[in-house]
Amino acid sequence: MKRGIGRTFQHVRLLSGMTVLENVAIGAHLRGKTGVWRSVARLNAAAEGRLMAEAAKQIKRLGLEKHLYDEAGSLALGQQRILEIVRALCCDPTLLLLDEPAAGGT
Repeated sequence: MKRGIGRTFQHVRLLSGMTVLENVAIGAHLRGKTGVWRSVARLNAAAEGRLMAEAAKQIKRLGLEKHLYDEAGSLALGQQRILEIVRALCCDPTLLLLDEPAAGGT
């Protein structure tokens, strides 16, 4: 992501035990200044709030808002692929590479 390029994978790579919101927030953290570990330690609550709001906005943008607090692993495969795209978009890439986004379907 350092060069403005985001990507998804042919095989879904989500943290299945985490919620949809938490998975997407990882993408937001990659573009934020606080970093994932500072967020885990809750060292900057204001920045964390902004990143979580951005993650929720991107989830809504791609139609997964009713699954915001569902575990990512509980989604159908097609929804997991969409979730992976949402996470990549939350990184705010200049270029987004999608590896077979429609393979497998729901």
